Amino acid sequence: MLRRLREEIRLIRYYSATRARTAWTRAAEWALAAALILAVPATLLCEALVARTVLTDQVQGLIVRGDDEDSFNALVQREPGTGWWPPGEPYGEFFIEVAQVHRGWPFTSSITHEPARLDLNVFAEQGMRRDVQLRADAPLRAAIERALIEGGRQEKVQATSPATPAAQPPQRAWLGSIVGTAMWWMILAFLSFIIIRLAQFVSMIVRAQRATIIASRLARGRCPTCGYDLRGLEFNERCPECGTLLH
Repeated sequence: MLRRLREEIRLIRYYSATRARTAWTRAAEWALAAALILAVPATLLCEALVARTVLTDQVQGLIVRGDDEDSFNALVQREPGTGWWPPGEPYGEFFIEVAQVHRGWPFTSSITHEPARLDLNVFAEQGMRRDVQLRADAPLRAAIERALIEGGRQEKVQATSPATPAAQPPQRAWLGSIVGTAMWWMILAFLSFIIIRLAQFVSMIVRAQRATIIASRLARGRCPTCGYDLRGLEFNERCPECGTLLH
């Protein structure tokens, strides 16, 4: 047991010993620092480019015409898709959606709360009306607001307003920002280390090929730099062609 412990301590000392610094180790250190610096703009760039819309609430209702052409009645569906209609001629459906925009990758770094949006599906028309702004005196708006109040969804009345509410400023998700920056640091550091190792491997191959060429030229009595034939010039200190020091 004691012998094994001493062996483990010896291995720890060996692997923790100071190694000689080379151009490649210095490049790895600089790459690690550069990855940390670039992780912040990478997080901000992803926040600007990557956005996901998350639906947080939805209200669906039915619209029917009243006794005359300009009067409407509406009803909030407590269970969407039930198919039950209030009395009157079916006119269409309304949808009020509240969404959040999550920005950032791989984690959400900011959240924007979007104002409620009103969409109308009028059966007599093709396609749905998106983000409808109803006039303040519109009978359809009054019918939808009355249905929202009766259905206990008073907080969604603002969606029927003709004035578009001001967008709220984005809220910073600090945990996602910090974790996302750390993730980008690791990703960039990993990529930089791979590039450095590939460059080191290519450099080793080039040096090996160069050493092979030099050895071949020396074996044939030629200059290792330019390949000039040195046979008969064994006592020359330099190559007469390129001036390379031979001894």
